[in-house]
Amino acid sequence: MIREIINLTKRVDVDLKDVINNSILPQQEGLYLMFSKDGTFKAEFYKEGRNITPLLVKCIEWLRFSWTIEYDKKPWYQKCFDLPNKRIHSVSPFLIAVKRKYLEDGKEFSTKKVDIGYIKNYLDKAITETVHDEQTKNKALLFQKYIEEKFQDIITKLKDFKWTAEDYVLVFFDTDLDDYKNTYKNYLKTRIFNSSKQGLTDIDGRAIDEKKAASSNEIRGWSNFFSGYNAGKPFLQHQTSLSTTNTINNEDAYYLFLFNEYWRMDVFPNPMPIFIDYNELKIDEPQSEVIKLYNVDRNKKLSYREVISKLLDKKGVTLQKYYLLYRVGTEIFDFDFVPLFRYKFDSSIEVKNVTEAGYKKDEAFEKDPDERIDNVFDFERIIVRTIFNNALVKIKEDSYTTNYFGDIDPKYVSGGDSMWQLIMKYRKAFYDYIYKSKTNAITATMFDDMMFNSILSNIRQDEIKTRCEYNNAIKSKINIWFSLYNLFNNNKKDDIMASNVTDLLAKMEVVAKGESNIESPEEFAFGAGQLASYLIDRSAASNKTYAMLEPYLQKSKSGQLQDAIAQTIAVYKHDISVYKGTFKQLSAQVLTYDEGADMKPLLKYFLAGCFSPCAVYTKKDDSNNND
Repeated sequence: MIREIINLTKRVDVDLKDVINNSILPQQEGLYLMFSKDGTFKAEFYKEGRNITPLLVKCIEWLRFSWTIEYDKKPWYQKCFDLPNKRIHSVSPFLIAVKRKYLEDGKEFSTKKVDIGYIKNYLDKAITETVHDEQTKNKALLFQKYIEEKFQDIITKLKDFKWTAEDYVLVFFDTDLDDYKNTYKNYLKTRIFNSSKQGLTDIDGRAIDEKKAASSNEIRGWSNFFSGYNAGKPFLQHQTSLSTTNTINNEDAYYLFLFNEYWRMDVFPNPMPIFIDYNELKIDEPQSEVIKLYNVDRNKKLSYREVISKLLDKKGVTLQKYYLLYRVGTEIFDFDFVPLFRYKFDSSIEVKNVTEAGYKKDEAFEKDPDERIDNVFDFERIIVRTIFNNALVKIKEDSYTTNYFGDIDPKYVSGGDSMWQLIMKYRKAFYDYIYKSKTNAITATMFDDMMFNSILSNIRQDEIKTRCEYNNAIKSKINIWFSLYNLFNNNKKDDIMASNVTDLLAKMEVVAKGESNIESPEEFAFGAGQLASYLIDRSAASNKTYAMLEPYLQKSKSGQLQDAIAQTIAVYKHDISVYKGTFKQLSAQVLTYDEGADMKPLLKYFLAGCFSPCAVYTKKDDSNNND
């Protein structure tokens, strides 16, 4: 993958430089002040969300090649020029970046002051470390001269603005971008490696010191790209290797560093596809299109799924043969190869409303429509969101976010610890299934487990408002369970599970009328669920919850479930006419079914029976069960 990242960054740095420059926001808030070659200066104060002026556009690009590296690693700002104080965070002879609080009238000026003498020492160091030719040196000295002459004017200018403790003062010199780039490369030459003092060699592998390395065109060192040198930890070093490992030349190290910078500056979407075919980066090819689409609007970046959807909606575009890299902050959480991305399903998937979920509107019942799923992002938006109670995939107003790798606080998860554990257990599988097209990432056994436990989380916390069957959240999950079961079950492609519920409901209606018998374990489980739902409706307890279903769900054999139902009938017999009507017929069939069935594989049918329209409430010969 390292070579692909280097190739990508090289091409991006050339072919997409305009796209990048037009997409990056200022990295620091505060005053951006620019000296012209005649010694005059202009200033713009920037706060997040404000318009990007032409002056800021130039400063943004210069700042990319002026900031100390690894500033966010402990110990902070260890590679800046004013050690050990670390008050100036730029490393260029053409830029001074210091927090307002360290300057005159600042909150920490009395103890950590940065005055003109301090700044001059910094600029002298920057020139010594980064300038290797007379022309560039003359420009740097001219900037230094202007700073000395106009320093008090700058301090006076600061009084025009309202500051926070962390705001910066950034003073630039209006010179060629190449001046910034070249001096920055000189700064990076040795510092870009894991250690600038150990492990450096010439191109032939001979050890050299830092001073000689700084003056050499090509050197090698230990890669700092997610790796360590471990010079002081022999037990972490390779003890048996016959050759030095993990070294890299300074040019490749620079492009790996630049890749990290692009990521930090939000140039790349997350996850990021990195194609192995070098030609894929050509203009209008997938690699460049992904980056261009992501950076259309610097103030509102598209999500990865929006980028991919827009790209694949174009005819003839496919995504194949790429690495997919997912990062959170400075850590890589997932990296994998994707041979071919499956965006659309072979045929549209329909989540059928088999449980008749819906709402009353103006006293009339409106059944929810079936939902159609055409692509994997529809699957994510509809299915994953529903299964995990809007905690893994969150949709709030127009905001659509996911969290496949970051921390999730259980106290903000609807369904409590059990749902949180379910998310932690299965979120990576869904990421692989959706983003990497690993169709075997989710099996039928996994799907059954997550759907049952997802519904169980609702059962343990939801209240029963009217009838037991009236719970659209649970109904939606049952609809998904039966409609998508064959998507993950390779052994029963001819068994249309969603139609089973419709057939079972129709069968229970004729059984409840005494016109048919229960003939299969699935019919028994569905009928038992119908009875359990009806019996819970008989309870006169206040604040009823669906936890009343748990005793039934804990039964491992059909005989145990029959005993539990019989005991409940005995409790509510005063409210049930057992001698005639639909209840008599259905309960007779359920309680006399004798197959000794294992209930675990039948739980989906039991729950479907609980939350489908109850056949006991249907009429028989114009009489109901309480007639």
